[in-house]
Amino acid sequence: MKFPELVTSGCVRLAAAIFRKFDLDKNGLISRKELEESITKVCSVSPRTAGKRASAVINEIQANSTIKNKGGEDVEFNEFLNVVAASRTGTNAPETKKLIQNG
Repeated sequence: MKFPELVTSGCVRLAAAIFRKFDLDKNGLISRKELEESITKVCSVSPRTAGKRASAVINEIQANSTIKNKGGEDVEFNEFLNVVAASRTGTNAPETKKLIQNG
């Protein structure tokens, strides 16, 4: 299945809304710190655990992204959208759904 088949316009709008919510400083990027704060709030875990998860998520996103990131360690919207699209059918779909619903 190709990427465009997985992403509907509704999915893109939802991903954009979630991205804006996680982008706390509104600079168009989600930093590890911003993701850490969101994970702490959504998953009710300690900041230390959230920091480890945030680093792992960012590393995974960037390792599997076909998009050249201009934001360094930060996550750009297109990278985020790739993850949302992949999570619709992937094994991490339940976790992503929880994060999206509670984000």
